[in-house]
Amino acid sequence: VKAGDPICDLENIQLQLQLQEAITKRDLAKQRLEQIRYVASSNPVLALTAAEEEKALATAEGTVQELNYKLTRLRVVSPIDGIVFQPPEKAISKQSQAQDQLPAWYGNPFHASNSEAVFSEGDLLCFVAPTNEMEGVLV
Repeated sequence: VKAGDPICDLENIQLQLQLQEAITKRDLAKQRLEQIRYVASSNPVLALTAAEEEKALATAEGTVQELNYKLTRLRVVSPIDGIVFQPPEKAISKQSQAQDQLPAWYGNPFHASNSEAVFSEGDLLCFVAPTNEMEGVLV
């Protein structure tokens, strides 16, 4: 792989739902601000309300940007040029076997059986080793 090449794309449904909710709140704040500005053109007392709504809109826009940033970080990219190696296999945990939990990954994270599994922050997905430091060992 080359530095910056995607290795895998993770999904976070909760984060996607939060983004959709934040976009809705932002759009509603835009509509309220437009309505207040329209009415404020004939009623100067509403100018203060417009300022408050502008702050609410800026906050909502910041939330949307932050959630978009978090979603972009779900794409795992290679930090360096090199070769991708799988991490040591992970044994199936007793907790993940419980029926009330989402399935945790086990074995090789890139195996098809893990396509719907839950990965936690800090899980080791792979190693990227620089090609100029590779050594062959015969056993």
